[in-house]
Amino acid sequence: MNSQTIFKKLLPHFLILLGFVLAAVLYNYPMMSGKKLSQNDITQSIGSAKEAKDYYEAKGELTLWTNSMFSGMPSFMIFMKYTDSITILVGQFISRMIPQPANFIFLYLAGFYLMMVMLGYHPMLAVFGAIGYAFASYNIISIEAGHINKVLALAYAPPFIGAVIMTYQGKYLTGGVLAAIFAGIELTANHFQITYYVIIALILYTIYYLIQIFVSKTAVSQKLKSFGIATAVLGLAAAISVGTHAALIWTTYEYTKETNRGGTSELSSTKKSGGSGLAKDYAFQWSYGIYESFSFAIPNFLGGGSGTAASLDENSNTYKVFVNNNLNPDYAKSMPIYWGAQPGTAGPAYVGAIICFLFVFGLLYSKDPIKWWLLVVSVLFVMFSWGKNFSGFNYFIFDYVPLYNKFRAITMILSVVQLFMVWMAVLGLQELLKPKADKLEALKYLKYSAGIVGGLVLIIALLGSGFQNFQSMATVEMNDPQGKKIEKNADEAFRDQITQALQNNELVANSILRAVEDDRAALQRADAWRSFIFIILAAGLLWLYLIDKLAINYALGGIVFLSLIDLWALDRRYLNEDNFVKKSNYEDPFQKTPADESILTDKDPHFRVFNQTAGLFSDGVTSYHHHSIGGYHAAKLQRYNELSEEHLFKGNRAVYNMLNTKYFIVNNQGSLVAQRNPEAAGNAWFVQEIKWVKNADAELQALNGFDPKKTAVIDQRYKKQLGDFKIKTDKKASIRLTSYAPNVLVYESNTSSPQLAVFSEIYYVNPGKMEWTAYLDGKEVPHIRVDYILRAMQVPAGKHKIEFKFDSKVYRLGSKISLISSIILVLGVIAALYFAWRKN
Repeated sequence: MNSQTIFKKLLPHFLILLGFVLAAVLYNYPMMSGKKLSQNDITQSIGSAKEAKDYYEAKGELTLWTNSMFSGMPSFMIFMKYTDSITILVGQFISRMIPQPANFIFLYLAGFYLMMVMLGYHPMLAVFGAIGYAFASYNIISIEAGHINKVLALAYAPPFIGAVIMTYQGKYLTGGVLAAIFAGIELTANHFQITYYVIIALILYTIYYLIQIFVSKTAVSQKLKSFGIATAVLGLAAAISVGTHAALIWTTYEYTKETNRGGTSELSSTKKSGGSGLAKDYAFQWSYGIYESFSFAIPNFLGGGSGTAASLDENSNTYKVFVNNNLNPDYAKSMPIYWGAQPGTAGPAYVGAIICFLFVFGLLYSKDPIKWWLLVVSVLFVMFSWGKNFSGFNYFIFDYVPLYNKFRAITMILSVVQLFMVWMAVLGLQELLKPKADKLEALKYLKYSAGIVGGLVLIIALLGSGFQNFQSMATVEMNDPQGKKIEKNADEAFRDQITQALQNNELVANSILRAVEDDRAALQRADAWRSFIFIILAAGLLWLYLIDKLAINYALGGIVFLSLIDLWALDRRYLNEDNFVKKSNYEDPFQKTPADESILTDKDPHFRVFNQTAGLFSDGVTSYHHHSIGGYHAAKLQRYNELSEEHLFKGNRAVYNMLNTKYFIVNNQGSLVAQRNPEAAGNAWFVQEIKWVKNADAELQALNGFDPKKTAVIDQRYKKQLGDFKIKTDKKASIRLTSYAPNVLVYESNTSSPQLAVFSEIYYVNPGKMEWTAYLDGKEVPHIRVDYILRAMQVPAGKHKIEFKFDSKVYRLGSKISLISSIILVLGVIAALYFAWRKN
């Protein structure tokens, strides 16, 4: 094959990718005028990573620990560099080829298109599938929310799946090398929940493939041999791809064991409720309603997103009720239009009316047995998404499927469902392109699929108001008049709030709620008609082709165009020009407030701040300027999470003091001000007494009403380590922090008798893996955990230098493994290219 032939083969793909770039940029056209997409998660992550990033830029080396949030934690999940991993470097390069956020849509499009091309689908259908996948609402909503790791994992998943299937199709070398590359790039996204779901789907594929071998009943032994070779190749590819991520995966694994995501709590209440992993209530808090699944085809079936009430304009019933009662109609935009069972949602999992119709068509008409795998994965994953609403099934999966209980927000799996539903839609259209396609059979199944999906949508459009009450399915927790916690229907609670705001005017409050329900019905009806029209138009194009009135290319081109219009217009409800801000406004969250300015004048190198105007677990912005008590990250140290729930959330001042919370940021008549805490314990101190407790429960409870500067609460497991140590009070004894770095703390002590020093730092020891190590005058010495979360150590009499250093052996060793694996992968790529050149 000469260069001219190669160019001709590649040119159409290059032009299609160029079209994808154009589409991605056009969708995000405000970026061309210098505007930035305002994404909450990105804003929070910038603040969280500030200390670790500044340290790297100043020192040229990484810190494996940061004090920027949650009073201190390993920085592996916040800011890290993995320069020894070729797949991480390639993944980062690919994701940065086009400016954000256009790059994300491009990667969605290119990823699905590449999978289709790898598996031999028609280029036009590959484009159709790419559009269907890229613009499925959950994928766009994820971009708007700033769930970037999730977005990248979803973008890289299709070619990873395609490479695995290629390998099972007998293309061992090419498929194996591509599987190693794309698996490695998929891991680069560092979103193990999405990757986990993809792996489940691939495990189901291997089961399907084995079943097909035995069902075929021909050349079974030969096919089993091919299956064995492919599985072995993929096993090697998996080992290499995981190896290139050894540092990232190993450190994440070790850290996760200490967090609320995977740690085994020592509290008896937690042990009784299931041990390691997340609690069921927490994991399934966001569960998709079974009824809510109609949103796949009708976006406003349950009101869309919690924050999309802006659609209640002057023509809405709610707006008119506000006007008629002399109320500010602008408040109509804050009404709860979403009436599903979730606590809240950014938007529906709208796959597309056309995609849903073609999904059924593909299932009925396609002769490719892979459709059964696509069906099983789609149905199974939808059942997973129902979470607690399908508890008998999902609680069993949660308890017995490995690693499943490490993840929360199960609705996230719907982003993966979209991939398989779009694929099924492509499958049916691909069948039409076959030379001997049976048009009469296709016409029959076209009528069935249009009748099933279009008919259901039409029934909802015409009769939906007759069998639905449009009342919220969600419940909220609140206090009754006696202060007892009760669960109440979300609409009833909302009506109570309005009644109170209107000075107990129940009549107006009821009329507002009825108007909201009427608008919910109107929005559902409007979107049902919208979906019905798209289904009829798409079905009409296929019908014209099947009766020989329209060429197949025009029919397919029309379907691609209709699908793009459908999804693009719907996505604009959730990600549009209103989400973009000027660059100066984009940086506003990090502008110093008067409170920040005041705190930053303090020359103390290390203390903590609690911003009471932000949520303790939903604030990463404070970390941009200060060492924060709170933070923004899903994986928090298990003990810190428990300490927060038992004490910080309840305002236990003693615990804030022991964490050296020197300043509280409060709202004073609309202005943020810093209040200094004179009781903050400082960086380190000598205690006067020890209070021994028998277990974690007692240790946590002992923090109520104690004075951290006088008493150290210690678990009895450390008695042997302390021996017969007795504290002899020395009023002149001193200990102070002399040097601060995120991963190295240096103190100077001076005392006339042995003392027990307590440090306002998080105790983190995972022996041989990652840990803080204490040194006394340069010699390593042991230290213990006190006050449930802090460090302490014996300090001998005299003047001494005390150091704490944090390091991770698994990171160092993992980096070496990553380098070796990367070299092997590069050699594999060279070998694949060489044999491809020889073959052609």
